[in-house]
Amino acid sequence: MQNNPEIESIVETAIQVAKKKQHRYVTTEHFLAALLLHKPFVHVLIKFGVEVEKMADELNSYLESITSIRSDDPEIQPKKTNALERVFNRAMTQVLFTGRRTLTTADMYLSIMAEANSHAHYFLLKYGVTKNEFIKFWDQYYAHNAGEITAQQATEVLTEYCTNITDRAAKDQL
Repeated sequence: MQNNPEIESIVETAIQVAKKKQHRYVTTEHFLAALLLHKPFVHVLIKFGVEVEKMADELNSYLESITSIRSDDPEIQPKKTNALERVFNRAMTQVLFTGRRTLTTADMYLSIMAEANSHAHYFLLKYGVTKNEFIKFWDQYYAHNAGEITAQQATEVLTEYCTNITDRAAKDQL
């Protein structure tokens, strides 16, 4: 899987949002707050008809209200929550199954929308960013050329990140 500087920048922004609020964890909501600071994503949302400023204010108020993850240490290094890890894993799986090698903001959005018990999911739905309509809009107006991978490259990625349990079972290694 190739690194995407855009996603890395958004992750760094999410970490900074968590640090600014002195949170011990980076949550899916911190990641959404970082997406709402990422101009290309915001541009898509605005074109889609979302009141981005209002959503960002409401999300920020929510993040301010979370006191259970606040730390007194001003030098806190926040860690990703399990939910945010799930979002990344789901997005990476989506990328692999579509034959691409790079994670995009659209992949992250789709993965957040699959995290139904999160406030990030709630805020997106509240402001009308429904999965099917938004992705159709994204694909229609903001499609980009993601490099396709060959079968050999897909096999290499699967070998690197997965365990072939069928092969292990045949060798009686389970």
